[in-house]
Parts: sequence; C-alpha cells; structure tokens
Amino acid sequence: MAYPTLTLNSLLRKAADGDKDVLKFFALDRGFNYECPATFTAATAAREDLEEALLDTIIFAEAEN
Repeated sequence: MAYPTLTLNSLLRKAADGDKDVLKFFALDRGFNYECPATFTAATAAREDLEEALLDTIIFAEAEN
C-alpha cells in the first residue's frame, strides 16, 4: 500500500482517526504496548533528564489521546 501524495502528518492524523488501512500500514491494526514514562525526580536529575522526561510524557499523553 502506498500513499505517494500524503504526508506523514496526514497519515498520522488518519491513523488517529482510526482509518483501518492506515493503521494496517503502520502495523497498528492489532494494537501496541507502551509503558508509562518513569516519574521524574528533580532532586537527582540533570536538565537533559528533565527534557527527556517531558518529551516522554508529551508522547505518552498524545498516544493516549
């Protein structure tokens, strides 16, 4: 299956809307597992750890959405 005129963004939006063909294209038609990000501890973490934790949380929240 090819989508030559569609952008990745539009394919992801179609997948988010539940388009069965696009879900199959991304191999998401059977579901997927994703672990919740670990809790961030400000007292022991570096700035890079904070940035990574924020990115993980944003991705997790969007996946849940």
